[in-house]
Amino acid sequence: MFDQRHLRAFIAVAETGSVSRAAVNLGYSQPAVTQQIRQMEHELGVFLFDRDSLPLRLTPAGRERLLVAEAIVMLGQRLLAGATTTQQYSVHE
Repeated sequence: MFDQRHLRAFIAVAETGSVSRAAVNLGYSQPAVTQQIRQMEHELGVFLFDRDSLPLRLTPAGRERLLVAEAIVMLGQRLLAGATTTQQYSVHE
């Protein structure tokens, strides 16, 4: 199963066209980003990037999944932002 870190890595590689640059931007190691992308590809059953091109380019399936990944990350951020504005209703009183 992949999580927000996987999605952020996927988005960063798509934006930079480079696993190395994405890793630097995220503060991850290059092997960690590569592993996260491979795990996503394995679970989704599709290649997300055309590895024969530099900079890396999204495959058609990758472009489709990128839109969903961006939406999930955005919604997660909105969920957390909403949580900080409703601290008065916290169950941790």
